[in-house]
Amino acid sequence: MAAMNRMRLVALLSLALFVAAPVTIVSARSLSGSAAEDPAFMAEGKRIYRQFCGQCHALKEARAVGFGSAKQKGVGEDGGPSFNQLKISYAMTMASVTMLFGGHEKVIRKMTWPQLRHAARWIQIVTRDHPIVAKFSDG
Repeated sequence: MAAMNRMRLVALLSLALFVAAPVTIVSARSLSGSAAEDPAFMAEGKRIYRQFCGQCHALKEARAVGFGSAKQKGVGEDGGPSFNQLKISYAMTMASVTMLFGGHEKVIRKMTWPQLRHAARWIQIVTRDHPIVAKFSDG
């Protein structure tokens, strides 16, 4: 029963993200300038990414190779797309993780909401100059 209530809450939060996406994106953009200049924010974002995202998603800015461990010969249980070329918005990260697909249902149970928001802002900042705008069909 508790798992069902949690799934309903996450589904409602995901829906709210899509409804509020324009406001969320504007807020994340305003944070990206000052956050990008804060070394402590950037270091913590990199640490969170490496802990929760980097095993499945390669990203050179995080020094994360993605797609599993060396023991698994580069193929993670739930490997995801490489972010090395993708420009990923704050809203896309939040929606992708909270929609509970592709292994994210395991990640969301381990992360706190502040960690998720921090990682989403950090990913947006470090991928802002990447050439390909990420879409849900990329994963």
